[in-house]
Amino acid sequence: MYSEEYEPRELHVVTGGLFRRKIILDFINVKNGFVVIPTGIWIEDIRILPIVSINGKIYEAEFTNLSSFREVFIRKYGMEHYLKYFSTAEEAVLFKPYSGNRYYSYEVIGRYFDYISQQYIKGIQENKVQTLLRQTVVEMLSKMITDGNTVLDLGSGPNSEILQIDKNISVTEVDVSEKMIEISKRMNVNTKIDVKYLLMRSINDIKGKYDIIFSTFGFLNLEPIENIGKIINAHLKENGYFIGAYMNEFCLTDILLSLLTGRFRYIRERISGKMTANYSRYGIVSFPRGPNFLREIGLNSIILKNGMCTIIPPYNYIRLNRWLEKFPSIYRLDRALSQLPLVREYSDFIMFIGKKG
Repeated sequence: MYSEEYEPRELHVVTGGLFRRKIILDFINVKNGFVVIPTGIWIEDIRILPIVSINGKIYEAEFTNLSSFREVFIRKYGMEHYLKYFSTAEEAVLFKPYSGNRYYSYEVIGRYFDYISQQYIKGIQENKVQTLLRQTVVEMLSKMITDGNTVLDLGSGPNSEILQIDKNISVTEVDVSEKMIEISKRMNVNTKIDVKYLLMRSINDIKGKYDIIFSTFGFLNLEPIENIGKIINAHLKENGYFIGAYMNEFCLTDILLSLLTGRFRYIRERISGKMTANYSRYGIVSFPRGPNFLREIGLNSIILKNGMCTIIPPYNYIRLNRWLEKFPSIYRLDRALSQLPLVREYSDFIMFIGKKG
């Protein structure tokens, strides 16, 4: 398994989750990958989310017993070096090329969002674009939802927009992260809404029928299309509404800015509809959706479809957006343009209301 083919001098590793960076000098080549003896806090990132970027390429991490590689490490670096830095180590990490089409289990995604939960909330609160996106969704929900409605909120997160509307409704908040659910319980002060929480480990955990299914900013870009369709078929009442927002494949502003900064691989991935971890705004694999997405999940009757972030950069361009805050008129212009039929198709996010039946 050990390979003496081309070997880089060092490994530049970027982990998922908090995108922690580390330079690794002690490693061995294996066929199409590397073996590292883990040390330091960065290894906890890998336990939570087993995918990293190494020297600009994506690898999956697999923990393995060190005994298979101990002699190779000693032969390469010497016994004195090994005993000084790795004498107590019992395991190694094998980095293999990323398979490219893997959906992670709810447990893995849940651990990831548990890990970033506090940073996730802070990122929303301190980001002007994030705040405006969510305000737009709250306005849309307030117009569509009426007293007495039952709502299924998929990928609810720490402070769902559905909990911010002034209506007497019943909501089931569904998330894969225990921490996100805990935070949501603490942050929710809306006494008009009857809220239940569900920690999902399978789509079969969802029960009942709902007047409205709601999902924005994550779930629709992380979940397999066939699962979204199954949820709509099984749990949305006839003539019920699916309200949501998803990341669009072709965001003109993002692509132009990426061209200017030389992020060519990112552009290819976004347009192809599959952004691998460490290149997406999540730390995990995400799937931008194309123009046929709503039909693919079974929504043929579309009542509303608007864009969000058409001329302003997506929210992950933090520094640029902070500078643009000096010009509030640009946000008003973006909102107006994003409602035009042709222009909206080049937005970062597409917001929609679809009807079943």
